[in-house]
Amino acid sequence: MPFLFIHLRDSEYCARDEGAEFDTPEAALAFGVKGAVALASEEIGKGHQGTAIVVNIEQEDGTRLLTSAVAVSVSPLMAVESYDIILQ
Repeated sequence: MPFLFIHLRDSEYCARDEGAEFDTPEAALAFGVKGAVALASEEIGKGHQGTAIVVNIEQEDGTRLLTSAVAVSVSPLMAVESYDIILQ
C-alpha cells in the first residue's frame, strides 16, 4: 500500500497531514474530500457565503498524484421581506 499525504488549501489556510497508507491514491482522495467537506461546513457555519478547498494527494517527496476541489456556497432564494409579505 502506498504511503500518501493529503494536502488541503484554501485562501486562509494550508494543511498537510502526517501521511498514511491507502490502497490507492483515489482512496486517499476520497478521504481528503470528506475532510474538505467538513472544513467547508465549518466556514459556512461561521457565516461565509462560500468557500473552495483544493485537495492534493502527494507522495512523500511532494510529487502530486491527484488534485480535486470542493466548493460550497450559500445563496438566499427569497428575501426575508418577501417572506414576511407572504405570511400576512
